Parts: sequence; structure tokens; C-alpha cells
Amino acid sequence: MTATTPLPLTTSFSPPAACTTNTWYIDDSGWWLSQGPTDWSSCFPSGYATNTNSYFSPGVCPSGYWIADQSVDSINDNVETRATCCPEGYSAQTENGIVWYSANRCTSTNTDLNHLWTFTKAGTTSSMRTANGINAKAIFIRWQPSDTARQTATSTGVSLTASAAPSSMLSPTATSLSNTETDGKSSKAWIAGPVVGAVVAFAFITIAAIWYTRQRKQQPQNMEYGSWPEFGYYKPELPTDGAQVFEAPVDTIHTPKKPVAELSAKNTVSELP
Repeated sequence: MTATTPLPLTTSFSPPAACTTNTWYIDDSGWWLSQGPTDWSSCFPSGYATNTNSYFSPGVCPSGYWIADQSVDSINDNVETRATCCPEGYSAQTENGIVWYSANRCTSTNTDLNHLWTFTKAGTTSSMRTANGINAKAIFIRWQPSDTARQTATSTGVSLTASAAPSSMLSPTATSLSNTETDGKSSKAWIAGPVVGAVVAFAFITIAAIWYTRQRKQQPQNMEYGSWPEFGYYKPELPTDGAQVFEAPVDTIHTPKKPVAELSAKNTVSELP
């Protein structure tokens, strides 16, 4: 199959489990980890070639795959969408400088240095701990607005129903818009809870403030000695009723006058001759 003679893929295709679970160590111009068996022929729909020029049109992603990347091109007067189907959790490879980039157009990166990789190398199962990535084969599909295939997601894979345009080939952006609408309903419920709580709290505070104000107005302005107010601070004062006034005797306060010494007026005045 070539790019000029595409085959349609309008029925659900479920690849064997080994295509999405097995991991192989490939040693070719360097080494890399590849998802799936060494013989990939069973992992593709019938008639699909493993080179990057092969594609299905119209086409839908196989079960367990998703549209990891897509672009829209204009061909004469027709608009065509081109998409890359990758295993779920994988992203589309955008580089071309290394040999396995062209052969494995899907990739998944793990940055954990202690991640344990288990793989098959030369028929022997081995393992290693490293921060590395794993590559996988991609399936390319294309469709036009005039195509009648429409993909509907199911719990076990994908199915096809009649429609004016192929929504299987919905982009990740369109899918996330649908998720946003669902999340929006949930968000409204989460927002309504705090709002109701705030209104109830405000009403409770208002009632408490009114009750406190009325209690203050009902209290006498001059409280008798010995009574404690229900609110506020108590100002201690001495009692005014029946209090005795103690005063010191006058003779202890006022000092008696001392006698003034004077000469007798009867004494004879002597003068010098």
C-alpha cells in the first residue's frame, strides 16, 4: 500500500495484547527500547505497511490507540485531516535525526532514574534501572469531511456508525473540550457548596449581632455595687452607701502655737552718764 493507493479502515481493529505489553531491546546504530513483539505484522490491520508513507483513508485508530497528533491540509478543493495513532499514553515523535525515530513514530519518556525496565534482548529476559524512553509503532490515518465513517469510543475499543463526518478522528483538543464541559458541571456543584455555606454563616453572624445589641440595650446604665455585667469589663469602685468617714483629731493636725518670749516692761532702763 502506498500513499497514492490508501486502504480504508472503517471497522474496529484490536491488536494482540503483546503489541502493547512486550518490550524489546533493539541494538541497531545505538540501542533503544521498543514496545511490542519483534514481528509487528500481527499488530497492524491487514494490508498496512510499516513505513511512514502508509496510511488508511478513511481510517480510525485501533483499539488501545489514540490520536496523538494531527494536521489539516488542503488538497485542491478538499480539506484532509492527517493523524498519527499511538498507543494510549504515548505521544507522537517529532524528531527525525535518529534511525528509530522514523521506524517508531510514537514515544513515551520516563525521567525516574530508578525506573525498572524489563525487556527481551536476544531471546533473554533482562532488566535495568534508568531514566529512559520507550518507542512504539504508529498507525497513520486520514479522512475528509465527505467520509461517512464515524468512530465511537467503547469500553473495549472502537466501533463505527454512519455519520456525515468521522468524529473518531476527533483531535485531543476536541476531546478535552468535551471533558471540560463535564468538568464544568462538577465545578458548579463544588462552587455551590461554599456559597451556600457562606450565606448561612453570614446569616448566623447577623442574628448574633442583633441579639447582642438588644442585650446591651436591656442592661441598666448604672449597676449597683456587687452586680457583675454579663458583657464587657467590670470597673471596681468603692461603695457609697453606709461608708464611714475617718478624720484625725484637730489637735494632731494643727500644731499649738509656741509662746513668744518678751522682756518685762517694768524693768529700769539704765543709761550711761
